[in-house]
Amino acid sequence: MSAHQSQFRLAQKIMAENPRLSAAIIRNGTVLRSVTGSGVQPLLEALIDLDENARGTLLADKVLGLAPAWLAILFECAGAYAKTISQPAVTLLHQHGLMCRYQNRVPGILNRNRDGLCPLEAALLHAKTPEEAFEVMKHHPLLRWPDEIFLPRSIPAQRK
Repeated sequence: MSAHQSQFRLAQKIMAENPRLSAAIIRNGTVLRSVTGSGVQPLLEALIDLDENARGTLLADKVLGLAPAWLAILFECAGAYAKTISQPAVTLLHQHGLMCRYQNRVPGILNRNRDGLCPLEAALLHAKTPEEAFEVMKHHPLLRWPDEIFLPRSIPAQRK
């Protein structure tokens, strides 16, 4: 079994055995951050906390739509595992060279009322670059970013 396969199996095991987890950030068989809570905000906070240490990790998420996919790209994760993932997120991760494994693929991530797309998924549908995605997420009311964010290398203009 390759190192990548074992990482994905570990991610699947961690998410299955810990139903309260919404996400985990894993490197070399070690969980660097366990994420609980709903929405994308707790994952964003964990990635910001890890900063450059997020580079090369595997992001495991219960529900992975475009926002977590763009975060994985912006923080230079090596790949993503999801219990449920949107087709646009699969496409995006593959376009940016990130490995991706999942249990269920759906056309899009639904909002909490299940009567339309998740607001972040809808807002990010037309983002084509990391810069565009960052701008959409930075100003979206569902996410709170620190005033001074030192985003990873994907957006060098944002670094000070």
